[in-house]
Amino acid sequence: MSMQEITTNKSSDRKSLADAKSPSDLLLRIHHRFPGETKEQNRERFIERSLENDDILREVLASWHSLNYRSLMGGKPSRPTTPKSPEDKAKQDEAVQQIAETAKANLTKIVLLDLVQPNGKKLRDCTGAYCAKVGGWLTNIAIATPRTSLVGSVLSEEEVESILKGKFTPPGFRS
Repeated sequence: MSMQEITTNKSSDRKSLADAKSPSDLLLRIHHRFPGETKEQNRERFIERSLENDDILREVLASWHSLNYRSLMGGKPSRPTTPKSPEDKAKQDEAVQQIAETAKANLTKIVLLDLVQPNGKKLRDCTGAYCAKVGGWLTNIAIATPRTSLVGSVLSEEEVESILKGKFTPPGFRS
């Protein structure tokens, strides 16, 4: 989607961030949907949405690797090579998947309670009632957090990560 299409077609502003087809598309959608956000808020929203979409996360990590590989190894940028055989492609896909899983695990440990929410507050500073209102994966955070309590005062980073991964059952919760 070109910049002109986004600016001339107001309906594109209403498209869901989940429909983004690439990291660039996601970044443009975030920028146009939340124009008043700071660069830091925009970055946090981009990270949050990238973690929810494995294809976008894979592209972000591949791009990061390419840029940093060039700067660390020196020399001219090289064109990416295409695997010569199905075995090479499988090895490459497995390596990228491992990098993505490691990065995803490390990122979630660092940022979950610090993710900036649509109200401009960090998750740790939001109430259980607000999380229930937002919905999505925050519904499970709301189940574990009393309506008037702040998420950060009730849940640890590890518990929030477990809830996100579906591995934590709040006390008194029946599935």
